[in-house]
Amino acid sequence: MTNVGGISGESSKTSDKFIGAIDQGTSSSRFLLFDANGNRVAQHQIEFELSTPKPGWVEQDPEVLLSTVVECMNRVIDNGTAADASSDSKSSFEGKIVAIG
Repeated sequence: MTNVGGISGESSKTSDKFIGAIDQGTSSSRFLLFDANGNRVAQHQIEFELSTPKPGWVEQDPEVLLSTVVECMNRVIDNGTAADASSDSKSSFEGKIVAIG
């Protein structure tokens, strides 16, 4: 059983399966939904401001990153597209550091 943004369940029908992907970029968050054949069926993107406290520095607020991802997922899911969604975690942290202190 999987659970993504409030959608959970198991289905024996392949055509009812969807795959969700999060694209967290430098200046925006995006959530994309693909069907079992790899076709994009829905997406939502939210841009956000960057902080540049010093020349050559760029900072992102982790709370903004999380809230924009959640909002993108909710917008796609509220659209009623996904009856059954699967999730998997893949990450790429090249150039992304979250300082906690």
